[in-house]
Amino acid sequence: MKRVFIVMIALLAFGLVIGCGGRKKSDTAAKTAVAKAEVKTVNDVVCVMKVDTSRVKITSEYEGKTYYFCSADCKGKFDADPAKYAMAESKGEQQHDQDEGHDQDSH
Repeated sequence: MKRVFIVMIALLAFGLVIGCGGRKKSDTAAKTAVAKAEVKTVNDVVCVMKVDTSRVKITSEYEGKTYYFCSADCKGKFDADPAKYAMAESKGEQQHDQDEGHDQDSH
């Protein structure tokens, strides 16, 4: 009887150790998932490159909306004719502005 009791205690202790380790891993996974969920990406309206709004520093305001850019070059193109890019975005017609010679691979 004493042996059975010792085995049960050992199994219970082992289960707690394994369970605690599992919770730590799932806590880390949950924190990672939350961090990924907090990252918001939007398309640069000039070159359509995805930009992380929490990291990008190049922005313009137009008609009460903030626009995010991958480069100062894209911001300059937007600032020269914001209505053109805002209208294309609202119609879902965002396209890479190839006429401007923007090299998206250089980012």
